Amino acid sequence: MISVKGTIKVKRTNGKIVTIDGSEFELENVSTDTDRSMGTERIYEGLYEDAGLEVTLSVSEYPVGGYNSHDIEVAGGVLIEDNMRIEVQLE
Repeated sequence: MISVKGTIKVKRTNGKIVTIDGSEFELENVSTDTDRSMGTERIYEGLYEDAGLEVTLSVSEYPVGGYNSHDIEVAGGVLIEDNMRIEVQLE
């Protein structure tokens, strides 16, 4: 299970700054690679949408049970601050 805490700040194309809480992202497993050297890698993604703003959060769990990295893509604005904290908990 992936837990997302903290916030990000995004500047919309109109200049307005939006703060998005990590709990807004419902992550789903979108990819599993079993051929990695330290075991399985799982990629999770969640989408936040609001009036022309789309923010995609991608999280890599590698090896299983370990946080590897995360990436944030923004359409309709620019990421200006990333204070996300990602935790991986074995089920």
